[in-house]
Formats: sequence, structure tokens, C-alpha cells
Amino acid sequence: MSDMANQFYNAWIGVMGGHPSRLLCTWHVDRAWQTELRSKVKDPIVAAEIYKMLRIVLQQTEVHLFQDYLAKLNKMLPNLNMEFHKYFQQEWVKKAELWAYCYRKGLGINTNMSVEAFHRVFKYGYLKGNKRVDNCLHSLLKYIRDKSIDRTTKLTRGQATHKLKLIQDRHIASKTLTADLVQEDSTSNSRWFVSSCNTDKISYTLLKQADKCLNNACELKYSECNICIHEYICNCPDALIHNTICKHTRLLQRYLAKNSLDAAE
Repeated sequence: MSDMANQFYNAWIGVMGGHPSRLLCTWHVDRAWQTELRSKVKDPIVAAEIYKMLRIVLQQTEVHLFQDYLAKLNKMLPNLNMEFHKYFQQEWVKKAELWAYCYRKGLGINTNMSVEAFHRVFKYGYLKGNKRVDNCLHSLLKYIRDKSIDRTTKLTRGQATHKLKLIQDRHIASKTLTADLVQEDSTSNSRWFVSSCNTDKISYTLLKQADKCLNNACELKYSECNICIHEYICNCPDALIHNTICKHTRLLQRYLAKNSLDAAE
């Protein structure tokens, strides 16, 4: 994954060989769209409408839905703004597999912000302008040492990692949902449907992958619900793209717990 420039991918192929899958950082894609909208679409209401449609197309996790929404977008754009339509056709339509969510399901990566943050810290905090190879290797060893100490310190203090904070945020968000949004699949006892709170249409499908995580050392779970990312899979962007426990999974846990309690009574 990289930003919009081609040199990083070309350099990788030149050194490592092969043709690995290439993804574009969603943050950079979003920034490029907003920049072009500001320069090409003078009406802010029209720009906001186009941007909303772009995000809907971007976040589709099923290929057939993505293609349908993309076709509708391409049909509507000429009527909204011809200049932006030409830009979108030329720059984005032909490389949809680089930016669309449906082509990065299960990869657990959506932005390269962590890489860029590392580059900034390493360049200005360790290299300090010295670009010699021996100094670079020595600085990398120092960086790894410092990060290992930081990680040990956080574990000792019980501080939550970025991933655990995401899980906690989704846990809190699930409390705004009600259990009546969950529907059981009559053909399978390991599949459920969750309706969107904004519409009665079934929006998300959850599948149970395992009764418990096979990795005993897995820490990607929230203590209150005691489930990890390896036990359930949802077709929402949080689960498929960000690889975290989504609010729908936490809602399902509340639903199952309530049913078990009712059955016991």
C-alpha cells in the first residue's frame, strides 16, 4: 500500500521481483477527491452530493454492488459536473481495484499512515540527515530497541493498543443499537442478519467462524464481551477492511446472551 505515486511500487518490483497486489491508501484517495472537487465544482451543494456518492461507491464490500454503484455514479456525474466526470473517468475508473474496498477484503490494511509515521520519526529522530547505509542500519537497530522497550512498558502498565482502542470504540457504539435489529437465519445456526438502524432492509451478515480463538495468546478482544476478531466475521467495512470487532458483532453477543437468559428462565 502506498500513496498515489508509482515509484514505490516500481521500486519494490525492481528490487524484489514479482507483481504483488497494489493498494492505494484510502486517506490519500479521499484527499485527492476532495482537492479536485474544490477546484472543479464551484457549487458546494453539488460538491457535497458528489462526494457522498463517491464514498458510497468506495465503501462497497461486494464486487457486484460496487460495479452497480459505480455504473450509476458514472451515469449521474455528467449531469452534475462534466469536468469532474472527465477527471474521474480518466484517473480512477480504470484502476478501481487499487482503491475500492471490495478488492481489499480480509487484508487488514486500509491506509499507510503507520508507515508514513514511522518514516517521519525515523528520518528526523534517528537519521538526522545522515544517509549513509551503515548509519541507517545502526539507526534501525536503535529504533527497534526503543520500540521494544516502549511496547514492554505499555504492556506492563496495561495501556491499550490502537487496535484495542478501536475495539472498545465499536463496543461503545454497539450500545446505541437494539437487539431487535438481529434476525436469525432459518437455514443455519451460525449465521445472522443485522438490519441497519436507518432502514428495515437487511444490511449486514454475520458468520460464526469458530467457537473460540485457536490462538491462546490472542489479545485482540474486549474483556467485557470476551470475543476476538477470529470468532466472527461481518460483511461491514469495520470487519472486512479494518479487521476489527465491529459493533454488529458486539450487538449479536448481547442478542445471544439475552436469548440464553430467557431460555434458562
